Amino acid sequence: LSYGKCPSEEELLKLYMKALRNRSVAAHDLNRDSSRSHAILTVYVDSMVQEEGGQISTRHGKISFVDLAGSERLKASHSEGITRRETGAINKSIFTLGKVISSLCDRKRSTKVPFRDSKLTQLLMDS
Repeated sequence: LSYGKCPSEEELLKLYMKALRNRSVAAHDLNRDSSRSHAILTVYVDSMVQEEGGQISTRHGKISFVDLAGSERLKASHSEGITRRETGAINKSIFTLGKVISSLCDRKRSTKVPFRDSKLTQLLMDS
């Protein structure tokens, strides 16, 4: 997890490219360039707008771009060792994200939304 202040689009792209270089990939029987991690790029935007009366107001926004590693079947990928553990963690976090989305869509909401069940859903909680 890293944080950087980007006063321009160029600086934002540099930070994004740095993040891409940090992504983990590995080969297995289904994919030779399999993403072994999820990626989240969150952009906070602050702007100052001058209102009609000359008063300046500040507006804040947040945009999250999410690139999920794909879920995989262990039997078909023949993953072993670290790759096998990563596959389990990826599948668990995607399953948890599905539970969160289902819970948020449930109008009756009889159960608590399980945001805290994975790091991914914790990071996306306020999205």
